[in-house]
Amino acid sequence: MSAYAAASSLMRYVFLALLAYFIAVLIVRSVSEYRCLRAAQRILKLSIHWIEVLEPARYRGRWFPLAEDNEIGSGADCEITLPKSKMKTRHARIILRKGEYRFSTKQKRYCEINGQPLIRRETPLADGDVVWVQDVCFVCHKMRAEEGDHA
Repeated sequence: MSAYAAASSLMRYVFLALLAYFIAVLIVRSVSEYRCLRAAQRILKLSIHWIEVLEPARYRGRWFPLAEDNEIGSGADCEITLPKSKMKTRHARIILRKGEYRFSTKQKRYCEINGQPLIRRETPLADGDVVWVQDVCFVCHKMRAEEGDHA
């Protein structure tokens, strides 16, 4: 094998390695930009003011207005009270923080948002998000249905 053949073989591998590196960088940047875009879209949608209970059936159709700090649980002192559910007395909270409502709980194991298990203790909420807390399911809304019908 001549020096020229060895050098050309080496250059082929260097070229393939550089090509693989640039493709990997492009993929990582694309994923990062997609996440930033999704975050920006989510921030634009974050103005919610109501939650509507979908499950369990005995609470279906109940609407709760959101204040700055909303306790969710089976306790009578919660702003969102569902007494005969499987939730703890004070199971979770919806908090207004820096202009966005955030779902917060210590019991991540029993909560889902839009079918995805919680990853963080606090998760931002947007219009249309479906939240499961134990056996309770509710939807976040910008406005109550009657308000939307008149607009």
